[in-house]
Amino acid sequence: MRFHLVGALVAVCLAVSQSFAVTYTAPIINRFGQVGLFHTQSAMTLGMGRLHVGAYGNISLDSKYIHSIVDAASGDTLKKVGDTLEHHIPGLQTFNLDLALGYGIARFLDFSAMMPVYFDRVTGERYYTSGGGEVGDLGGSAGGFGDMELALKFQYPPYPHKRFFEMAYYGAVSVPTGSRKQGFFPRHAYYVKDTSGTIGDVGDLVAAYTSRGAEIDMKMLWTFDLAQLRLASPVLVHVNYGARWNLAGLDHLFLLNLAFEYHPVEWFGMFTEFSGETRISNVERGFKIGDDPLRLSPGISFTPPGGLHFTIGADINLSSDTALLRYELDNKSASGKVFATRMEPRWRLCGTIGWAGYILPQDADEDGIKDADDRCPQDPEDLDGFEDTDGCPDPDNDKDGVVDLKDKCPNDAEDLDGFEDEDGCPDTDNDNDRVPDSLDQCPLVPEDLDDFEDKDGCPDTDNDKDGIPDSVDHCLTLPEDKDGFQDNDGCPDVDNDLDEVPDSIDRCPDTPGEKDNEGCPKEKARAKEMKRGRVILRGVNFKFGSAILTGDSYAILDRVYQSLVEWPEIQIEIRGHTDSIGSRIANKRLSRKRAESVSNYLISKGISPERLRAEGMGEDEPIAENATAEGRAMNRRVELHRID
Repeated sequence: MRFHLVGALVAVCLAVSQSFAVTYTAPIINRFGQVGLFHTQSAMTLGMGRLHVGAYGNISLDSKYIHSIVDAASGDTLKKVGDTLEHHIPGLQTFNLDLALGYGIARFLDFSAMMPVYFDRVTGERYYTSGGGEVGDLGGSAGGFGDMELALKFQYPPYPHKRFFEMAYYGAVSVPTGSRKQGFFPRHAYYVKDTSGTIGDVGDLVAAYTSRGAEIDMKMLWTFDLAQLRLASPVLVHVNYGARWNLAGLDHLFLLNLAFEYHPVEWFGMFTEFSGETRISNVERGFKIGDDPLRLSPGISFTPPGGLHFTIGADINLSSDTALLRYELDNKSASGKVFATRMEPRWRLCGTIGWAGYILPQDADEDGIKDADDRCPQDPEDLDGFEDTDGCPDPDNDKDGVVDLKDKCPNDAEDLDGFEDEDGCPDTDNDNDRVPDSLDQCPLVPEDLDDFEDKDGCPDTDNDKDGIPDSVDHCLTLPEDKDGFQDNDGCPDVDNDLDEVPDSIDRCPDTPGEKDNEGCPKEKARAKEMKRGRVILRGVNFKFGSAILTGDSYAILDRVYQSLVEWPEIQIEIRGHTDSIGSRIANKRLSRKRAESVSNYLISKGISPERLRAEGMGEDEPIAENATAEGRAMNRRVELHRID
């Protein structure tokens, strides 16, 4: 049940943290006088010149804290007169008060001193041994000082910085100032030796309020500030781990703390922490996590303006109910009695109250301007020679929306015309075409400077407006005639078939003809009968990489057509061939499409499809070497074969 509560608290903190986004400057200060929570230290520091004075207190009323009380001499368990039960256990009331003082020696170094004060009260009546002998009234109160603790926290690196991960080293020394003859209940489990509370033997007597020797704490402190990751989550995660050495012959300890701290608003926070102390003797016995103090401590904090701070929360004991401390006290209040108690009370109500403030003139942002004169005490002046006396950084001197760190011209405002506006410099000729933007009709596209309307600043990609871009137009100022013949070069072709008859008067502009026949070829005698075997159609060509016939191919095919018309019994197979450039599969496909183009042309002229068959041979039947351009040109061919 306790661990379900832990999971629920963590889930609530993480869920709520996504709903708010604030900053916080007043830290929570713990029972030791250091920045942190009840039992957990933060890697953050108080700050140079900050003094803290405060107190931490907890109270417990646990009727089941004491498991049993045994007479050390006889071994008899005490019980109440007339009680029919075998055991009668008195109740417990404890109160702890820690008085703390902390001071920031430097920005990265804190000192603290803590003095605990303890109070115990046992609620009981007159008790008797099981043998019937009266032993007196066990009820009573006790109080006294505990062991003073002096501590130093050193943050690394020791210079101004702000980052997601903070690290610090923590060292503390406990001085045995505690009362040795007072108290009923040891304040720390490691005060009790295994030899204490041995029935029938004096063993090692326990002092409830002191270890009776010096102790040394060494811890590593980690703090993760999730707000630095720009997650809009003002959450701090603290991790402490280390050890405590006892110089009085008691157990040494392993120490581990994990805490989550969340601030929905600047003056209010919520936190929960896990803290554990593992004795070396527990490890040597095989280590059971519930056999040593283990606690969950949720709480809330208030840090109103003026330096006051308050926290309230609870310690919930997570240790095993069967893990008991057995001890005999070295005092008169309970001499001769062996107590068996839980590791800690099942719960304790906790709280702190204190004040923290700077007692020296401060320069929080360390920009050389004291906070009293600094309009921005938390943000250092950038000292860039621009309004440096007000203490506020001027991230954008020329107020052009580009921060000075990225502004190449911090004192000249960016023109914000949509061109390279991130560099902070005004651009008078965005496209660098030597036409000022004030006159440039195309300020983001450079003029092509081809001596054609170059003063407007706009490139003219098609000077003659024939649809052929100037980059591929061979005649920039002469428009293409768009007659279907070589229309991609941008030049007008006045005599497509090169028969010296201008296309304007050529009745057959794509077929070479005679001048005296208006550019058309004269009628010829009856076509010859197509011979058997291979007939290569020289002059039948296709556009590059396609099955589209070129214009000069039709005259050759027209002669084939004429032969088929005059010799109707002839049937032919049209075979397309390619060179070896490209893949074999692609060449096979292309050669067949070219054969089909020839077939389709003849069919379009009126030849019956039953007389024609188209096949693609690809690159498989070369008639010349493909290693040379001449050979490849010969291999790219169309052949006719009679099949009648």
